[in-house]
Amino acid sequence: AMNDRHWRAYSNRALAYVQMERYSDAEQDLQKAESLAPNSRKVKTIRAMLLDATDPVAPQIVIDDRRQPPDDEN
Repeated sequence: AMNDRHWRAYSNRALAYVQMERYSDAEQDLQKAESLAPNSRKVKTIRAMLLDATDPVAPQIVIDDRRQPPDDEN
């Protein structure tokens, strides 16, 4: 509240919001932090955490690790 240009306060609060599953609040704080410090690694990491929580990526590769008999036994 004392300094609205302090991007770390916004990123820290966004992280807390992500952990509390308050994603819309986290989004607002992240937008403010990104506008103040667009190249911050911490802000990018929290953005990735928010995206993982709200829009997870489904795996496209399925590994079948069951053992197969050797080809010469078939």
